[in-house]
Amino acid sequence: MGRSAGGGGRSPVRSLNVRSGNLSKTERRAIVEIINRGLTEGRVGRTNYFISRNGDTYTARVQRRDRGLGFIGEQLRTSTYTSTFTVSR
Repeated sequence: MGRSAGGGGRSPVRSLNVRSGNLSKTERRAIVEIINRGLTEGRVGRTNYFISRNGDTYTARVQRRDRGLGFIGEQLRTSTYTSTFTVSR
């Protein structure tokens, strides 16, 4: 028979309830998939995700290279955004 996602017999994560910070729909989908696979970090496209858990609260660090508010031709910089959230199973 199939094994449930999330490791340890947990039911899979269905959605995120963001407590602080901002997460786009694409970022939410990537984070849900990373958690369901039982991983703590992952890379989707040009974005790195680092997820830690403290009790029922998760913290996601989203890291990507961008130009910020700069102009075309400026050097890329590494931007890091942090969000805290809980999950619904």
